[in-house]
Order: sequence, then C-alpha cells, then structure tokens
Amino acid sequence: MADETNIGIILRTKLHRPSAPRDYTHRPRLLEYLDQRRERPLTLVSAPAGYGKSTLVSCWLDRCDNPNAWISLDENDNDLRQFLSYFLAAVETVFPNSVKETMILVNAPTLPPLSTLVGTLANELDMIEQDFILVLDDIHTVREKSVHHLLSDLLHHPPRPMHLVLIGRRDPLLNIATLRARSQLAEVRLQDLRFTVAETAAYLQPIMKKQIDEDIAAAWSEKTEGWVAGLRLAALSIQHRGDFKTIPAELQGGTPYVMEYLFSEVLSHQPSGIRNYLLKTSILDRFCAPLCDRLNAPDESSGMDGIDGEAFTAWAMASNLFVIPLDTENRWFRYHHLFRQLLQKQMKRRYTPEGIDTLHNRACQWFDENGLIEEALRHATAAGDVNQAAGIIEKNRHAALNNDKWFVVEKWLAQIPDENARQSPELLLTQAWVLNHRF
Repeated sequence: MADETNIGIILRTKLHRPSAPRDYTHRPRLLEYLDQRRERPLTLVSAPAGYGKSTLVSCWLDRCDNPNAWISLDENDNDLRQFLSYFLAAVETVFPNSVKETMILVNAPTLPPLSTLVGTLANELDMIEQDFILVLDDIHTVREKSVHHLLSDLLHHPPRPMHLVLIGRRDPLLNIATLRARSQLAEVRLQDLRFTVAETAAYLQPIMKKQIDEDIAAAWSEKTEGWVAGLRLAALSIQHRGDFKTIPAELQGGTPYVMEYLFSEVLSHQPSGIRNYLLKTSILDRFCAPLCDRLNAPDESSGMDGIDGEAFTAWAMASNLFVIPLDTENRWFRYHHLFRQLLQKQMKRRYTPEGIDTLHNRACQWFDENGLIEEALRHATAAGDVNQAAGIIEKNRHAALNNDKWFVVEKWLAQIPDENARQSPELLLTQAWVLNHRF
C-alpha cells in the first residue's frame, strides 16, 4: 500500500490498463478502423454497459507501437483538481517529468484559471517528442462541467503527439458535431460493437469446445442482440444446461430480461462459498484477498465452505467471470460494472439492510487500517455511521493539513452531513482550518 497514502490522491491501480480476457474474440474490422483513424486527435467509444468497449480498446493498444496510458475514472473524479491529478499521473507513467509545470499548478493551494491550466498543459503535451495514446475509461462517470470544458479547450487546438480516447456509456459534454465536421473524431458506437453472427460463432466455439453452426450462432446473436456480456453469460448457461442447441423460452423481452435470467442461472450453479463471496464483495469498488477475508469474517450464516480470500481471487481469475485485474501483480481486482450491478441486486434480495451495513463497516475498518481514507469514508457513510466517518477525519486531518492538502480534507468533510458536523467540535475546528487555508 506504499503508493496509496492516507493524504494522497492517486490510486495507482486506476492507472493500469485492463488486460483482455483469455477467451477474447479478436475483431479485425474494429481494430482496423481504429488503426486507420489514429492520426485524429480523438476517438470516442460510446455504448451501453456490457458491449466490450474497454476490452476492444485494450486489445487495440496491445498491437499499437505507440506508448499508451490509461485512467479508469469513477464518481470520485468529479473534481477538476482530482481529474487533472490522474491525467498528469497517467502521462508521467510513460513520459516522466513531462508535465512538471502543470503539476505545480494542480498542487497549488488554489487552482489558477482554467485557461492557464489548459495553456500550460497543452504546451507541455505538445513538447513530448513521441506520439502517444491516452485513454480515459468510464468518462460518463464524470459530470463536472469544468472537466469537460478542459477537455473541450484542449481539443480545440490539440497537442500534436497526443491521441485521446474517451470510453463511456454516454457521450461526453463535448461539441461532437464540430469535431465530426472537422474530421477530428473517430467513433465506435453500439451498432459497431454488436457481435455479428460470425463473431458469435467464433466466441462460442472455444467455450463450448465444439463446432457452432451458423443457425445456432444466429439464434444466440439475435437473442442477446450482439451483447457480449449477455453472450458470455449465455455461454456459461449453456455449459450448465449441457444443451447449446435449444434456446430457453425465458429469453424473451429484450436484453435486460436476458441478462437477469442468465445471471440468475449462472449464479445458482456456483458453490455456496463462492456465491457468498460474490455477493458480499459487490459493495466494493475494488477488492483484494485480505479485504475479501475481512468482509467474509466468520459468522453464524457465512457458510464459506473453507474458502478464503486467496482462493476466491484465484477462482475469480481462473473462471474469467467478469473480473478485471487492476495491477500487474494481480493483487487488486474489480468487477465488470454490469456484473457488479447484478450482484448488488441479488445481495439486496438476500441480505437485510443491517447485514449490508455490517459489510460496509467491515470494509471501512479495513480501508482505514490500511491508510486508504477516502474509501474508508465512502463505506462509513454508506453504512450510515457518521460518527465513524468523523473519527476517521479527526485522526487523519493533521497529516493532510501539515502537507498542505487542505483540499483533500475539504473532500473528506463534504461527506459528513452539516447537521452532524455541527455536533462535533473537532470537525468544526477542522472546517475552520480548511477555510483559513483556502482564503
């Protein structure tokens, strides 16, 4: 945990590019499209969850000669300073010390005007002597207008060496029409990402270990609407039923119904210990073996069948069940977003609200013990435990303020409801110190 300190902003795991699954089906038509438009400043990959957006781009980067950097964005990046910190950190993973001036501006107690930030950043990026690709994954999670204004201004006079790739479920707040008219934009959308019949057959064949004829591939392609996440669960469902020729009658009504049905069927075939780990860890944005062990501490209803965190993460990787490694050491993982949503639905059906709060409290304690304060606070507030959240801030505020990270403490305080903060003299004092630093 040495690079994820309690007063830092950067989680290095967010800068690791997800690797392609072992059973990935290569899609030459899309890779060729991306290759041919590499000289444009921006590529936009936009489609709903589960269509293989990130996997496609990751596989494309595998075959590119240019250096590349990756950021997995999330809801916590809805802050210009936070966003820029990750942006600069990603660039420096491939070109160390290339954006020093912008880094100084971002780390200043008060951010300069956006025009200053954009100008300094654009100049430093333009001075990089080698073409490179920067990927911002899950851009839809960032709704902060200043972030989108920064990207828009940066693309108005784009730095020559940088090719920016934005991946998201919705279009970012950019002038897409203007970029398109100027031939500055490459687009990969839902209709492009749908698996064709041939791609469906190629995907199913190694999983089923038998020849898949065109009629069967066409039927499954139609039922899953070319949706690779649904197709993956369909393949697992077929394996469990042992009959890949018959399409279940339950697969009616469009992709949401397909996904719910297939997910429930796949989950029901997992051992009870695995099911418990899957459901409990769905509260986490990311997980590792020791954290899994903390969440699955023995209790009267655990039924863990002797499975520990190491065994679970090894199983998750071996099964390729929508689990994405976040580092090269395979210590940290996350679930595919859609898979996690489905797990959370099942968890709410099977656990009481009090039981879910207990899981959040266990996660909070683990993150707090390991110096990961923002994540500890998120789980404390998710559990409704404001006193615990306040205690974490009080314990860590001095180190942050002594390092002139008042804006980090300000983010911590923003997670505490005002009525609760007013009841804590320590939090009121912390607010006063932050205001003193700010003004």
